[in-house]
Amino acid sequence: MEMKIYPSKIIVFTIIMVFMGICITSCSRNVAKSSNQNILEIPENSYSNRQDLKNFAIPEGTTKIGEGAFRNCSNLISVTIPNSVTYISDWAFNRCSKLSTIVIPEGVDSIGMGTFMGCSRLVSVELPKNLKCIGDMSFHGCSRLTNISIPESVESIGAYAFQHCESIKEIAIPQNVTSIGENAFNNCIALTSFIVPDSIKTLNWGTFMGNTGLLTISIPPSVIKIENDVFHGCTNLRSLTIPNSVSSIGDDAFCECYQLVLTIPKCYKGNEKIGLGYCKQVIFY
Repeated sequence: MEMKIYPSKIIVFTIIMVFMGICITSCSRNVAKSSNQNILEIPENSYSNRQDLKNFAIPEGTTKIGEGAFRNCSNLISVTIPNSVTYISDWAFNRCSKLSTIVIPEGVDSIGMGTFMGCSRLVSVELPKNLKCIGDMSFHGCSRLTNISIPESVESIGAYAFQHCESIKEIAIPQNVTSIGENAFNNCIALTSFIVPDSIKTLNWGTFMGNTGLLTISIPPSVIKIENDVFHGCTNLRSLTIPNSVSSIGDDAFCECYQLVLTIPKCYKGNEKIGLGYCKQVIFY
């Protein structure tokens, strides 16, 4: 029996095959082998500005997420990162404004610059137990983040790391942290108390600036320097004792601390540049 082949079916079949080819090429292109053939990575900017992405599972075996890989995917709600990932580059999920939760695999030891910056709906983050570094601006502008547990392994928190995290109510800093960058907790307006670990020597510029909800803070004798504007605008800070180990206090450190009863070494008496005139009461010892 002779089989008839209709031109319309050939056209439809051809279109389907072409479409499948495009999809296969597109998907495979975005997960590439690096120069080391054993390392699968998602190249930089590979999915950036993709408004069609809502839920994404990174393939098993991937070890690296490239710089800006998912930057500005403003409709991305969830992303699953496999345990094989050991490196997340700068700006990887920058401005993924609908991303709500993230679990970072145990093999990752650092969070890059601006990785989750502008993820304004991020409410939950699970950090790996062996994390060493939280990079500059890593959670900047995560305004709905309410609580984050920083592992004991962390040694440094970068500049602006949690700036404008306006919903964080409490955050415990481990004793292994030796460096907190400038403006790290600037404008965390829901934060009510803070304990500076004994490992810190310098409170950098603007660390707690604009924290209108901050009521109490403890500064250990390990601190030797308080830079400019550290407590500037902490309008509800009630009491603070500056240890005599502090040999330098920057300009406007206590500016607009209207409710503050400040206990401070007598060597700072008459030093109005640091903002003593704004305090409710100053006690010299």
